[in-house]
Amino acid sequence: MRNSVIRWGLILVCGCFDAAAAQDHIRKRYEHILNWLPADSESLTVLDCPWQIPTDADRKNDKNRIRRPFDVSFQDFHLRHMFNGKQRELLAGKTIKRWISAAKDFHIAPPPVEAEESVVSDSYSLRYTGVHIIEFEPGSGFAASELLTNLLETPAQGLFPAAGKLDVMGHDVVEYPAMHMAENRPRGGRETKATAPLIDTWFSLTFWVASPKPNVLIVATSRTVLEETLKGITAPSPAAFPVESAEWNGIDPRSKVFGIRRFPRPKNASDLSDLRRFGADASAFTFSIDNSQSNAVISIHRANPQARRRVEGILFEHVENTSRKVTSTPDVFQIQLDWKDPEGSQNDRPPDGLAFILLTWLGYAVMI
Repeated sequence: MRNSVIRWGLILVCGCFDAAAAQDHIRKRYEHILNWLPADSESLTVLDCPWQIPTDADRKNDKNRIRRPFDVSFQDFHLRHMFNGKQRELLAGKTIKRWISAAKDFHIAPPPVEAEESVVSDSYSLRYTGVHIIEFEPGSGFAASELLTNLLETPAQGLFPAAGKLDVMGHDVVEYPAMHMAENRPRGGRETKATAPLIDTWFSLTFWVASPKPNVLIVATSRTVLEETLKGITAPSPAAFPVESAEWNGIDPRSKVFGIRRFPRPKNASDLSDLRRFGADASAFTFSIDNSQSNAVISIHRANPQARRRVEGILFEHVENTSRKVTSTPDVFQIQLDWKDPEGSQNDRPPDGLAFILLTWLGYAVMI
């Protein structure tokens, strides 16, 4: 995954919400999926908004794709890493009803020792152990068997192995390398015919793909986390992000787009998405987007002064034309911003770069 530099504007909005309401109206609303998740998940994203998948060509030609609704930006970010070419064509026109992601163990993978001197400066390969549960609208034409069959046709190429079919807990699973992730990676003059294939594999992820229920697609980054999720379907458990978790307090109970990121202890030095850098410390961050997508909520939990200054600095450095309000208690630091214009009407699209900032703090991207 290529390194990225923040150059976009940023806006976030926040408020205080009743803990009981959040527990009653958010987790219970999605517990039929959340109870599948591994108990030790650190990051959670819920995108409960329909999205019709465009063709790959339409996506690339979308001049407004930086300023999309948050849920579309998140889903497209993940989907283009997972599928490309014919796979994307098979999904085009199908409507995603809901997308829920959970992950842990975010880190930057070290480059292959044999190719270390050939890697372009400031390049990185982000890794995580996670699962994406994608629900398609019934009747939208999603055919899991067609997608899995196409994935199985992925041939060996360079150091990438061919896709393979597995039986995992009685479910057909395809393990396949997303070699297209290396197509646009940075390349340098120090690469050789021997090191280029090594760097290609370093930039790419392997996915385990299954469809255990009609209109449900599961995409995992490891067989282990896929097995844990399939076990959760058979024996659901409320252990992942339970209702008593304090993080729910910072989320609007009406929101259909929200996320939680817990920061493990001890800190992983190779996790550059972790807010706890430059002396900052916190236990978690949460966000939620209001249903009009005209404002958002961000809360930093148990943040020390360095973390508060760091978050406020990052946000305000990239904010333009917004109202702002900062509130703070010993447990939660919040920033409230709104991107409605002075006359009260709403912008038709979210501010530039907000989705990328949230994806970073969830663990899926890095600010350099």
